[in-house]
Amino acid sequence: MRSKMILIGWLGLLLLAGCGKHTTRPESRVAEFSLVGGPTAGSPVAPVEFTARVKILRPGVYSWMGCTAGPIDFILVDSNGNRVNTWDPCRILPACPVGWGPLAQGSEHVLTFKFAGVVFPEATTTCPAQMTSAPSGRYTLRARFTYGLSPEWPASLQVQEREVAFNWEFNPQEP
Repeated sequence: MRSKMILIGWLGLLLLAGCGKHTTRPESRVAEFSLVGGPTAGSPVAPVEFTARVKILRPGVYSWMGCTAGPIDFILVDSNGNRVNTWDPCRILPACPVGWGPLAQGSEHVLTFKFAGVVFPEATTTCPAQMTSAPSGRYTLRARFTYGLSPEWPASLQVQEREVAFNWEFNPQEP
């Protein structure tokens, strides 16, 4: 009898503590995120190309939206960990709004990165920007999926990242 009373007491205490109020399940996945492509070596005559893809698996997912923004972005770094700028800082961007908004459940977002060895300075005060050729070496491409689970930015900001490395060979004698 005494053991039954102790057991009932413990069960009551667990219920009061909240352990019996909610079932414990693994958190549902937000998205499927992948980075594919290749080859793992390239040159100006044989560029590398990688595609990042994210499929939204549940409602209530938010991200950046607009003509120059999306849930996926790329960062290229050299073997020393320095960021490599692959877009022209002098280019004219579309004049449309960018904002934080919902991504529809089941929607798929795709962004492709093609590298032919053209790099630009990180910032410039004169335009057009001076483009140069990327030196030979090992590069790492990081694809990032940035999202939140709240319509209020930056509440619950999350980042998933995938990366791939490739070798780059710059040979000025190539045709």
